[in-house]
Amino acid sequence: MRAANSGFVAACLVSACATGPAFVAAQAPRAGHAVVVVYRQSHLLGSGIAHGVAIDRQPMGKLVNGSYLRLEVPVGEQFVDLLAQGCSRLKQPLLLRPGQTTFVQLALVNKTIAIGGRYYYDFGCELHPRSESEALPLIAGMPRAD
Repeated sequence: MRAANSGFVAACLVSACATGPAFVAAQAPRAGHAVVVVYRQSHLLGSGIAHGVAIDRQPMGKLVNGSYLRLEVPVGEQFVDLLAQGCSRLKQPLLLRPGQTTFVQLALVNKTIAIGGRYYYDFGCELHPRSESEALPLIAGMPRAD
């Protein structure tokens, strides 16, 4: 048990664990606003990197491994920007309606790059809009990034 606990503590120190409340259900936004839930499933790949998330270039928080951010924003056309070490800048356009909740998954993907006959392994980032039915099973119980 002691080894398991020390392993968990070490993993949290390395990967910047999220400590906010666990996701239970999508909560309705206040009048005239929409909610964007950006989440990242726990994965060893890139686990030590915190990804900055912005809406229309306004920093909204940092997404760590295995966490989510709930962002309440004005309705209309908005852009989710991902600002992260190791990832090129990504933008995901969203058209938000009053009372709407939109889910966006940050996915880290393995890439193989061939240079001069040699192969190198790297990772990249992708943003994927997800339906509520796709997202909810993945983020149930996930801690909110602080």
